Amino acid sequence: MLSVGEFSRRCRLPISTLHHYHAIGLIVPADVDARTGYRYYDPEQLETAVRISVLRSIGLRPNQIRSLLNAHDPAGSMAWSDVRASLVDDVSESSRRLHQFDELVAGRLTQSEPPSPRRTELSLNWAATETVTTSSEQIATAVRRGLAKLRATVDQPGALAATFPLDIDTNEVVVELHVEHRCYQSQSTVPALLVVHHGSHEGLWMAYRGLLDAAARLGHEPSGRATERYGAPTDGRATTEVFLHLRTERT
Repeated sequence: MLSVGEFSRRCRLPISTLHHYHAIGLIVPADVDARTGYRYYDPEQLETAVRISVLRSIGLRPNQIRSLLNAHDPAGSMAWSDVRASLVDDVSESSRRLHQFDELVAGRLTQSEPPSPRRTELSLNWAATETVTTSSEQIATAVRRGLAKLRATVDQPGALAATFPLDIDTNEVVVELHVEHRCYQSQSTVPALLVVHHGSHEGLWMAYRGLLDAAARLGHEPSGRATERYGAPTDGRATTEVFLHLRTERT
């Protein structure tokens, strides 16, 4: 058996960290002296401690680490596969942010003219829904992951979409993700203004500018919600339909 000090030296984790991991149940000492409270660890627990250290260093939360440790075969574990997919997504998100920064430096994100919206009716017949609560900074990542999950759980997905509040504050934002089967007869519709945006999502702000300017010009009152439908890329560019929900026309 190894004392907590010796175990700390061998796994390169501070004693205070080991005490914390014990308290939250990530790695429990093999024995605790009932009289002194001294902790003792089995040498075989070193591998677990190192795994925890690596997983913490890449940003995983304790509950995520606990799930991974409970999977006895990392190579064939769905939990480990899900975390890897999330990390790959994080890399993609970092690349997206770098591209966005470069586009901003080059002035390509601020020089476009807003598109012209048209009046339409938005179908609200959704085949499947999932509500995600996320921070405003993580909306894009949350939507991408949520829609991928919906796509995997619906047999014949139609158009993928998300509905947002128009006012995005700096706290938490509730996003309604859905898969629409357009072949079904619509159960309900709402009046809306529609813009079709071609290109990266970083340029969607121009679509919203065009929608809100048109609403004010035409005398429409926004309801406080907007829906984005994500179509298949055309000519290598993403296609997004943006619907501004309307209340009633002003008199």
